[in-house]
Amino acid sequence: MKKLKKHWKLIAALMILASLSVSIIAYSWFANQHEIARMQEIVPPNNIYLSAAHRESEVYFQIGEVNTNSTATYREYVFSVSGQGIPYYVLKLAHTTNNPFTYEIYPASFSTSKPSGTEGVDYVTYTATGVHTVGSPETVPDDVVADTTYYYTIGGEKITGTYQNDMENSDPMIADPSASHHGRTYLENDLVQKNAEPLYWKSNTQTGSASAFCHNFILKVDWTGKTIDKTLKETDIVYLFASTSSASGN
Repeated sequence: MKKLKKHWKLIAALMILASLSVSIIAYSWFANQHEIARMQEIVPPNNIYLSAAHRESEVYFQIGEVNTNSTATYREYVFSVSGQGIPYYVLKLAHTTNNPFTYEIYPASFSTSKPSGTEGVDYVTYTATGVHTVGSPETVPDDVVADTTYYYTIGGEKITGTYQNDMENSDPMIADPSASHHGRTYLENDLVQKNAEPLYWKSNTQTGSASAFCHNFILKVDWTGKTIDKTLKETDIVYLFASTSSASGN
């Protein structure tokens, strides 16, 4: 009898702050919070966009299944933040904790040549389609060529930031139901399973530009050294956000 491979799924959603996807309403733990509403309040023409690599449509950003039976102990996914007239912005991440994954964000570099000296690595590849996100700015300086496959690698130090509602000294990390984020997400008397309550992470301030820009990032999902319960299939929900910020808004 063939041994069935166990896969662990992540569901990811990229949200353009000026136009929140209707599908988000389907998730009860985001139904009544005010946090998203505040992050939507972007005043034109200073717009910011969260997209797939090089400002391509967010539909091209997909996480899908994570095979924890493979020799790899992490997976990487590339996304971009773009805008115009945005001096500063922050990245935000929310995720459930069904699986002992860690989530880190890095600046990304890319090339048409396969990186050398690291055979066996599951590279982050991306085939450009030229389908840019609709909205202003209509064009962003872009070095990619349509129908060309690019290799993306971590291009700098990890983006620093802080979890806003983690339970002190919890291992693995879970959300603190007494933190203020609980009341923004649920009704006061809602009982929530501990791994279903999302953790919220916020980066330190990132530098944008007065002119049109497009910054590429890698989301790294890591389970190095973690014990995975392979008798169950668990699903985690992951959300990425980007919002404008002041220089002091760490």
